[in-house]
Amino acid sequence: MTIKIRGDRAPPPAEKHWRKINEGMSIEVAGLRYRRDEVAVFIEGAAHAGIGRFGVEARREPNNPHSANGTATAVDGWWRLGSLPLSTNRKHLGYLPQWASHECILGKAPEPAIFLELYSAYLGFDGFVDVDIIVHVEMSESEAREIKAEAAADELRRRSLPGLKILARMAAMSGRPENPGEMAVMRGYVEARARDLGLDVRAGDINRIVEAATGLAPSDQAVMTSVRNMATDDAALEAMFRAGIAMGRVDGVESPEEIKFLSRVLATARRRRAKAT
Repeated sequence: MTIKIRGDRAPPPAEKHWRKINEGMSIEVAGLRYRRDEVAVFIEGAAHAGIGRFGVEARREPNNPHSANGTATAVDGWWRLGSLPLSTNRKHLGYLPQWASHECILGKAPEPAIFLELYSAYLGFDGFVDVDIIVHVEMSESEAREIKAEAAADELRRRSLPGLKILARMAAMSGRPENPGEMAVMRGYVEARARDLGLDVRAGDINRIVEAATGLAPSDQAVMTSVRNMATDDAALEAMFRAGIAMGRVDGVESPEEIKFLSRVLATARRRRAKAT
């Protein structure tokens, strides 16, 4: 008889911050061939228990004699046929591969928690067994802060890009796309968007967003597409037009060409807003 099951992919506890190792891809449990009978019993029991009533757990073995650095982490399978805790059955299936245990544990203090998702399990008619899991490891406070900062920077980059394309086009019209004054205007625009969006973004990330924008050379079509995309966002439009007017006055006098360009942008935004209402 052949049995193939898939886990219910329950997420890890929300009170901690987690990251998936191996870029979130599944990992085969190591050492399954040494415990074929136990693995087969688990798979058969899980198939009878049904979704939500089986899974896998990590169990640390810091004193395992085969692990010189104390990172050995066992993988246990569990399934429940009744409604009481005593009806839960467990079998030792194998271990996290050494590289995965090292990534989760090695050199980290205090030791982080490990949460396992069962991705799939297979029992072949010839006794072949396979168990694949997804591994989550608890992030330290510094890792969680870094992930949060990167997410905020990515969101600001995405939300600022339409306006930056318009400002980059104006900078290109001046013939000096890396003029310090124009870059300062673009930086001020990105900072204004961060405030509007309530995003706490590091100064270095804002500088990188602006530096990337100075190399843009958007076409008329790309610029007007950006205008239409932001036309119904009042805060984005206001910040962009303030920055655009400042851009047109960087040299101390208004640039007729750039002001005319801004007028086209305004007309396009008005038409788009009229259609939206």
